[in-house]
Amino acid sequence: MTENFLWKQLKFVRGQTLKETDGISEAEADQMPDGFRNTIRWHLGHIFTVDAQLVAGLTGQAADLPDAYPIFFARGTKPADWTEPAPSLSELRSRLQEQPNQLEQLFRNRLDDRLLKPFNAGTLSVETVGELLQFLAYHEALHLGFIKGLKRAIGL
Repeated sequence: MTENFLWKQLKFVRGQTLKETDGISEAEADQMPDGFRNTIRWHLGHIFTVDAQLVAGLTGQAADLPDAYPIFFARGTKPADWTEPAPSLSELRSRLQEQPNQLEQLFRNRLDDRLLKPFNAGTLSVETVGELLQFLAYHEALHLGFIKGLKRAIGL
């Protein structure tokens, strides 16, 4: 795989996530049908938050992550536990739109750089920046599937 393809892939997946959420209202983003644990808003915030947390924690690069985001969107969180209003859809979408370009600026020509420590996802050991970015694309695609399922369940 070439480096240019990886950047295209990350931007493609992010574009699909943003396209899938075009035109969704704030109220629709917060609907949680039976059988779902999270909302479209949560999935969008989670994608952004996990990307920022993993990149910062595993590469030492500063995270462009507002302090409240982990409270709302980190692994294991859920909207049912929120005690304050979550970030708006426009804020989340704006941050999501900027993130792939920020990652490219940080890591272009550095895909073989070793992470500060390996990251294990089940039996997969992620050891380089390039491997981490590939994992982030996989992670986002999983959540994109949940977003699509939520949309169908709420009739969008």
